[in-house]
Amino acid sequence: FDQQNIKNLTANLTSPSLDLNRFLVENNALYSQVGGFSKKAFDFSGWDNWEGNITLNAAQLLFKDINIRQANVEVSLGDKVLTLVKLTGLTGTSDKSPISINGKLDWSSTPKLTSNFDIQNIPLRSDFMVLPDFSYGNGNVSVKGDIKTQGKSLSDFVSELNGQGSLAIKGGQMIGVDIQQLARNFMMGL
Repeated sequence: FDQQNIKNLTANLTSPSLDLNRFLVENNALYSQVGGFSKKAFDFSGWDNWEGNITLNAAQLLFKDINIRQANVEVSLGDKVLTLVKLTGLTGTSDKSPISINGKLDWSSTPKLTSNFDIQNIPLRSDFMVLPDFSYGNGNVSVKGDIKTQGKSLSDFVSELNGQGSLAIKGGQMIGVDIQQLARNFMMGL
């Protein structure tokens, strides 16, 4: 194909299981050699002349340690905009743990990213949040929010990240928490 020609990709995929981990960028590419997030400019030029629509239905979609069952994904691409129209499915082992995510990456000028997400009742793991002096046990976590950012690099994206969201933990416990010490520390900070 000539770079000036629009390349079109349309696909409807069905899979019993799809492991996205093999498509992930290595973590060291996201960080600079001197520490912090990479300041290397994004390069989306390889996608400039592409357009298309892809739908995916998978009984199991794996991403890192997350297993999304009954996954439905719809993605569109055109005019230097990649849109995650929807990603829906179930997480955990219950039908009461839905996930819903959509978003848009627009690189027609300064790259911009927007996303809405609603992830409900994911079983809480002990490494869910790494905080000193205490850990989590049992329970479920739900996360909901809207985020947006813009910039020419990952470092810009992180520094410009804003939005709103909520986090709820149900039925869990925090092990090793000293409420009195937390209250004293809080009061000293005022």
